[in-house]
Amino acid sequence: MTESLNFGALAIRLGAPGLQPDGFIAIGLNPILLTSLDHAPFGSGMLPDRTREGREKNRIANAAQRAFFEPSQTAYAEALRSVGAESKDMFLLDSLYFLPDRFIQMCVPSVEYQRSDAPHTIRFAGGYPTTQQVSCSWEKPSWWNTVIIDKAATGKKVIFVCQGTVAMDFTQLVLPTMAALAGRPDIIVVIALGRKGMTIPPGVRIPANCQVEDFIPYDTILPHVDAFITTGGYGSFQRALNNGTPLIMAGTTEEKPESAARAEWAGVAVNIRTTYPSSQQLTDAVDEILGDGKYKKRAMEIKAEIAGYDPVGVIIQSIRELVEGWAST
Repeated sequence: MTESLNFGALAIRLGAPGLQPDGFIAIGLNPILLTSLDHAPFGSGMLPDRTREGREKNRIANAAQRAFFEPSQTAYAEALRSVGAESKDMFLLDSLYFLPDRFIQMCVPSVEYQRSDAPHTIRFAGGYPTTQQVSCSWEKPSWWNTVIIDKAATGKKVIFVCQGTVAMDFTQLVLPTMAALAGRPDIIVVIALGRKGMTIPPGVRIPANCQVEDFIPYDTILPHVDAFITTGGYGSFQRALNNGTPLIMAGTTEEKPESAARAEWAGVAVNIRTTYPSSQQLTDAVDEILGDGKYKKRAMEIKAEIAGYDPVGVIIQSIRELVEGWAST
């Protein structure tokens, strides 16, 4: 069993000498990178299009992706041969999904693109388990009861902002959101800076309707907020879904445009499609989420879908299926 992007495990499956496992299970912790005639290549951030015209565009875009990856494909084939593995004529990203006996994607089907040409190896496990231990050990700040517990009494909307643990340039979302919503008496902004010990840059004035902490566990705050503004990392996306929280997503690096596109496609997010949104873009996105109940409704539907899964149970069942298959041969 391995994390999905472990190409070394593929070498074992392709015949590299050494201990050969009887089964191969990969765990997907990112949006699926698989190519398909039903959507554009991973990284484009484009929504799927299964129409005849859309599939033709997808075909052309997928061919362009393969051409772009040709040097990597060549290096991958050489690396396989160097360790005694067979070099199959299979696109390196697709091999992550076709070669395992089971590929277990840690999400629900409603937030991953439908593919008519997907391999039979893919299973869905529902999502990441909640982080209750971290939530229980976290000490709530002095403002917590007023902002969160008394939220219904005040009638104010709570907007949560966090750029995750990697993106520490606060001019991306933190500072623009503070500026965009500073004059809103109907809104309270809660900001988590992503890492313990982090602080707002010197000289930045924190608006009266804003609370800032270095770290807040997602599973503690997300059930109480009306929208989550994030750069779009897959982990943040998953935590929001687990808690039925609609999102505003702004990110164009790593897997972020693909996470945001899936959230937009699933109906749980406003996708701003930029790393540095303007105050007006953020204001418009917040007003869209707060003004249209469809986002919250859809987020709660997906939360219920996730609750119907047992992630660990799916993994155990996949192992059992492989073991039973060995026993029958």
